[in-house]
Amino acid sequence: DKNVYTKFDNTVIFGPTRPKALFLESMNLDYANKTTWVSMFNSGQICGLTREVIPVEKNYEKVKEILVETLQKVDYGSENNTVGPIKDQPAFEKNVELLDYFSKTEDFKILVGGHYDKKTNIIEPTLVECINGVPQEIDFFGPILLLNKHARTKEDVISEVKKDNVHGGYVFVYTDDFLEGIELEGIMKQHATTVRVNADMTNETIDWPYGGYKNSFKLIKKANGSYHFREGKVYLGQELTSPLKN
Repeated sequence: DKNVYTKFDNTVIFGPTRPKALFLESMNLDYANKTTWVSMFNSGQICGLTREVIPVEKNYEKVKEILVETLQKVDYGSENNTVGPIKDQPAFEKNVELLDYFSKTEDFKILVGGHYDKKTNIIEPTLVECINGVPQEIDFFGPILLLNKHARTKEDVISEVKKDNVHGGYVFVYTDDFLEGIELEGIMKQHATTVRVNADMTNETIDWPYGGYKNSFKLIKKANGSYHFREGKVYLGQELTSPLKN
């Protein structure tokens, strides 16, 4: 049923959505690691995060391995505050619906994470393998990365971008072939507002006022009676001491 995704329609959009990272045959595999980290730093913070990774078949298994290893190391619910609670309740609820949908649907396989905590609004960094591609209607703000398995060749990768006429914005191309990079940049500019070759949109520790999840705090009463916010692992009065379980 094509209408099954309608409940995931955006309620708030702050710009380009579901930016894509295209991993071509000659890419430096270090980019897979960097892209994963950057996507978690930005996820839920700004609209420029990478949410969908599309590798060619030759690199697919290696890219998947790197993404899995990297996401398993992302610190969440801790003093480092890489991934904390999602402040916007509708955004959190949409992520929860989406994770539940992924876990129950054959076309998707959760490789890392998938857990969430409704008391703290924390979502474990999650990697989802999308066997038959990613439906256009799926969009979200949260620490979720989609790995698109549908593409086989460079032409397939290009096709995955072309057929998505819902999302615009960012496309990141990764290749060590200079001419291929120039070629893809030209093609992608017809389908995206911003195209970058071998570059990430890094934001790291900058906090944004909407949809964000990193500005977590505990309200502390000082001796003089005033209050201040302390960054840390205590979110909304709940201390996270173990991996999340739904």
